[in-house]
Amino acid sequence: MIHKSDNRRSESGNVLFYILIAIALLASLSYAVSQSSRGGGSQISQERINLMATEMLDYTDLISKSVVQLKLRGCDSESAADSNKISFRNTASAAYNHATASDTDCRIFDFNGGGMTFRDAPDNASNISPSILFDANMEVENIGNTCAGVSCSDLLIVFRDIQENLCIRLNEMVNVTNPAGVPPVDTSFNFVPFVGLYTYNGTLGDEAAQLDGKKAGCANDGGTYHFYKVLIAR
Repeated sequence: MIHKSDNRRSESGNVLFYILIAIALLASLSYAVSQSSRGGGSQISQERINLMATEMLDYTDLISKSVVQLKLRGCDSESAADSNKISFRNTASAAYNHATASDTDCRIFDFNGGGMTFRDAPDNASNISPSILFDANMEVENIGNTCAGVSCSDLLIVFRDIQENLCIRLNEMVNVTNPAGVPPVDTSFNFVPFVGLYTYNGTLGDEAAQLDGKKAGCANDGGTYHFYKVLIAR
């Protein structure tokens, strides 16, 4: 014969067991959430790195296609007139405000022009904001002409100061070798927002052979990591 007191003790034991399981699950969930929310680059999961890299490459591809479309319409990065010059003027940054003419057909970030939306690197991808830069102050070795001068500078889109593991993944995706598993070293980066004029202050790929002849790549610039893609080769 089973007494009621025995049933109650059994039920109490079962309840305690379920409570302990619930506490353990909550503790595991809390730990997982805290780890995923930590901001350091080393804490970003590989899955998140892959998503960041894909998002950045997709965006640079869209910008590149927009530049091609504007060139087909008669816009040019070297046009003498602002109204016909490819412009990155946008509402998020005043750094590109060279196009004072009313004509908006040659603006990448205008409905009448390229129709693109100006946006920065994904969250936690970079240590600075804005990270993105449109630059005509450098050339890439053996992309277009290489002459260490203004006439050979290329028009680039650059994501500056990004996470090292993101730099590694971007190189993997654009077929640039990471020597010994880390990004190549090239200290030739020099940043000037494009406002209609080409200048020259560095050649990418003259130090890092892995960037030689590469239209896109990422390198270690003295402890910071930058990713570039050529929009117009000259």
